[in-house]
Amino acid sequence: MRCYYEAEVQNIKSEKNVFDIWRRRNPNVRPNMTSTTLSSQRRFIMNKNKLTNDELENIKRSVYEEHENLPDDNHYQIQNDPEVVSDEREVTNVHEYNYLNDDTIEVVQVTEEIQSYRIEVQSTMEEEFLHELNSVMNISFDERVRLPKVLESHKLNSYITDCNAVIKKHIDNNPSLDLTRINHLIFAGAMVVTKKFKKVSIEKTSNVKKQNIPKWQKRIQDKICEWRKEVSILYESKLSQVSDKVKYKAYKIKKRYHIFDRVQLDEILKQKINAYTQRINRYKKRNETYRQNKMFNEDKKRFYQMLLNKNVTIQNPPSAQTAQEFWSNLWSVPSVINHEADWMERESERFENTEGMMEFNITNEDLIEAIQNTQNWKAPGWDSIQNLDRIPKIYEFNSKQRHRDGSQHCLHYALVLCMFFDFFGD
Repeated sequence: MRCYYEAEVQNIKSEKNVFDIWRRRNPNVRPNMTSTTLSSQRRFIMNKNKLTNDELENIKRSVYEEHENLPDDNHYQIQNDPEVVSDEREVTNVHEYNYLNDDTIEVVQVTEEIQSYRIEVQSTMEEEFLHELNSVMNISFDERVRLPKVLESHKLNSYITDCNAVIKKHIDNNPSLDLTRINHLIFAGAMVVTKKFKKVSIEKTSNVKKQNIPKWQKRIQDKICEWRKEVSILYESKLSQVSDKVKYKAYKIKKRYHIFDRVQLDEILKQKINAYTQRINRYKKRNETYRQNKMFNEDKKRFYQMLLNKNVTIQNPPSAQTAQEFWSNLWSVPSVINHEADWMERESERFENTEGMMEFNITNEDLIEAIQNTQNWKAPGWDSIQNLDRIPKIYEFNSKQRHRDGSQHCLHYALVLCMFFDFFGD
């Protein structure tokens, strides 16, 4: 309002001029502010009576006092008197200095408040992150909750920036982290950001998918239920002891179909029920046949397991000792191999001129490009990890850890690629 009254005193009362005055007074406050938005805020204040008439009058009086002009009869004398002119310049300069000094103090105060607020937000974010990290480390991957999808917004970006700073600080304090620990860090960060953005409690939900029934099938099922209800009413109406309410319902059913013979109407309704039921059964049979054929072409093992009703689920992965014993027993059994078999000679001739794969190094830029091309906020893996491609500290960490030699170097890259393309992939 002060800027508006200043423009009114100077007879330049337009949106652009008012905005220029406001921007000179507040150079670093709200950089996205426009002249239209500022004008809308002024109209909102005046229309909604956010300031009383006395407050507006005080603001206007103070602005007019600052820009009060001298009388016209002294104007010529002031212009021709060099001492008065110099005094006027000194007063004007002092006034401008005080004006700018007040604005600078106001901007500094606002900047300090913003910095203190950011520090408080980051400290709160760090406490919540450590709490979630302790919870995540004490549960297995299967027990993790599935995080809901969140929409892109400036508020979400600010949360991700704060979380990225917390993760960076945690990695700097713990340089010797393994891939499992990194997985915990990313999931804990996703939990914190989602909870703060959604402001809802995230609980473990069942992974059982709802059976999606086609709309046409749902309509037919509703018709069948209605016809069965009508058949039941017609059956009750033929009994010796029946109420007037049931008789009236039976009369309305007969009138609806324009068939007043109960036996004939009952037979027609039963035929309709049978016909539409057979239609649904034919659809289910055709759908099941199509699904089995597709499964047989894609995965024969899964198809035969489905026929035998054997759903093999691995609750816990085997330990290192169990895996070593299994493969030791498998490879320790002696077997006779016919090295002179025809098929072995043919395969040897086939791949005789095949060259080996060239060695190449996966750089940090290649990893960043692969991650950023995937979709955001997806959890395709069984560990429910989100694709947070805006955590550059994770990339830097893997870049530092990749300098290894020999098989360890290749193994490290294999694990890194598995982690990112399995945990973060589409």
